[in-house]
Amino acid sequence: MHGDTVDAQLQTLIELQGFDARIAGLETEAARLPRQIEALQTALADAKKTVETIKTKVDATKKDLRTREKDLEVANVKRQKLEAKLYEVKTNKEYSAVLLEIEEAKQEKAKTEEDILGLMEMQERLAVEIKEAEQRFKTREEQARQDEDMKRQRAQAEQARRDQVRRDEEVWLHQQQNQPVRPTPMGVPFRRVS
Repeated sequence: MHGDTVDAQLQTLIELQGFDARIAGLETEAARLPRQIEALQTALADAKKTVETIKTKVDATKKDLRTREKDLEVANVKRQKLEAKLYEVKTNKEYSAVLLEIEEAKQEKAKTEEDILGLMEMQERLAVEIKEAEQRFKTREEQARQDEDMKRQRAQAEQARRDQVRRDEEVWLHQQQNQPVRPTPMGVPFRRVS
């Protein structure tokens, strides 16, 4: 009959181990949730950074565009002065030199206009990219908010489950300690395990 006492003690240990295993599993899950929330926030920050990077490119493009437009104005003024100078030259050699300068000014103007058009096209592409990036950011932000709320609720539920398992374990232990000790036929006392 001494084996009954060992079996009862073993059963008690097995039940305690079951409680501890459930608590450990719940704690592992609870530890995972903050990392998942942090990953959501990191992805959201990356999406916001992408939007900011594109906005920076747009600002730089606008600045470049203003610079090139000023360059175009300078080229136009230079060309007008050269054309006016045509009427002031006295020799064919001077006339040919001024015509050459006018042609160079025209080429400079054409290149500047091409640059301006390229910058305008880039601005249009970047404007589309900004809208898309902002939409992706808003979508991710909303999804992250929902996921974070869900994970926080899940964390609270996990905490409630852990607390319940701990209470169950305490009640079970209390019941085990408060059971009357009955002597066995061999005279060895044992606690009754339910």
